[in-house]
Amino acid sequence: MSPTGQLARAKVTHTAGTHFDASAWLYVTLTLEDFGAVGDGLADDTEAINRALVSAYPVLGNQSATYRVTSEIKMKNGSDVDFQGAIIRPDFAAQPQALSVILIAGASSAESSASNCRIENCKIIATNQKNVKFGIEVYGATTAAKPANILIRGVVTKNCDKGGIFLNTCTAIRIVDCINDGGNRAIGVGATKSHSDTTDVLVQGCSSKNSLSFCFQTYYGSAIQLVGNVGDGSKQRSADFSIITVDRSRDVSVMANSCTNSPEAQIYVTGASGVNVTGNIVSGGAHGIHVCCNFEAEEDAAIREARNISVTGNITSSHAVSDVLINGVQQAVVSANAMRGTACSLRVQDTIRRQDSMQMNTRDFSAVGNVGSAEFQASIESPSAAPSTIALAANRFTGWTGWDRRFSGLDVINTEYRLGGNQLTQIGAIKYDDVAGPSAIREFRFADETANHGFVEQVDSGRINYINAETSKSLLTMHISNSDGARGIEVLPNGGGIYLHSPDGTRFKVSVANDGEIKVARSTS
Repeated sequence: MSPTGQLARAKVTHTAGTHFDASAWLYVTLTLEDFGAVGDGLADDTEAINRALVSAYPVLGNQSATYRVTSEIKMKNGSDVDFQGAIIRPDFAAQPQALSVILIAGASSAESSASNCRIENCKIIATNQKNVKFGIEVYGATTAAKPANILIRGVVTKNCDKGGIFLNTCTAIRIVDCINDGGNRAIGVGATKSHSDTTDVLVQGCSSKNSLSFCFQTYYGSAIQLVGNVGDGSKQRSADFSIITVDRSRDVSVMANSCTNSPEAQIYVTGASGVNVTGNIVSGGAHGIHVCCNFEAEEDAAIREARNISVTGNITSSHAVSDVLINGVQQAVVSANAMRGTACSLRVQDTIRRQDSMQMNTRDFSAVGNVGSAEFQASIESPSAAPSTIALAANRFTGWTGWDRRFSGLDVINTEYRLGGNQLTQIGAIKYDDVAGPSAIREFRFADETANHGFVEQVDSGRINYINAETSKSLLTMHISNSDGARGIEVLPNGGGIYLHSPDGTRFKVSVANDGEIKVARSTS
């Protein structure tokens, strides 16, 4: 191509052994019209465009043209077309089955696969959705002959029934600066249940609105990057969908995206591993970022698991249930996020499938350096054979006023909590369940005489010191209750003593003499 990117290059025959003359290279303009396209929106331009795509040179469209096509436009190996902003209008009403407008397909051999292709700057407008599947479909018939090295840039898709762009069994794909309006989904990256089928995909700077289901979805893909995309889920038809879904995929980066108004989760990661969710801005819906296991993957227990997940540097706001929800995940880190929701900032829990009580446990989780305007919740019941560690460090969460709101409790079974440097303001109850079962519940409540229930944790030489988060007074009163809620032990601050409560409510003071003798006496105060 010429330096301007608008000319195709043709070579004049050069005899070997003679002096090479640069003037032997000529630049000519090849357009779709040179191959018979009309571009008036009425004539059928399908065959003309397909003839152009098998030429050896880059081809240009006409910016003011509307190319009507009645069947698929089929990219071939090395096809290179810049439509210059032209409209492609599919008219598939006479087709017996749904077709994609542009097909980049692999064939029975690697030589005949459509690889090393470029398509740029077109508007695929489906005014009648009948039989229109995807705007662009990249599909490999076999893993040995899958399309590779494809650039799709500056493409607008509108009202394509199944979605804007769909990838399945291909590699080295770049989708840049594309826009989707309507249809089932904007951009889908899928495979056939093998993570090696669809690999090395970049989706960057794309936007989606009015999609009925997912905006951006990966399914069984690997080495996928979703970077700098924008999605609005206002038209999604149910709570089963999200703006970005990473489903049973491996090694995925979800970075610097803007996701809003999906009714459920804005970013949903399920049954995936090696996922990095970083620097995204999400708002609206039930959850900001939801990471969980996937019970649908019946055929492979490893695929059901979600593991090695990083959620870092995101901004979340205006979520009805939680900013970040982690359930049934192993080895996850949530760090340096700004959580601005009003319900729950960070929730960590196990996942139990109701119909058969199948359970996936959250294990080895850490939260570091997060700031949340709401509460922190945890409900972990790790089996004794696989104990969990939950580490919280340098976080600041603001919770409900009053400990009656048990939503901010920590329900712990066989789980080790490592706490350090966290600031938890107006927190409710911290509830510990040990492995002996419900009858062994112990509840710790922290309060002071002004009924403020917040505390700041500070670890010092193995001790955790509690002070009131609002008044900075020394603590506090500690109540240890039994499973029926009756108070069992009461610890008063500033040397006020330890008191025991009998089942009938009688209060006894415990004191220790210098010789170590313990005395218990009925309290009159």
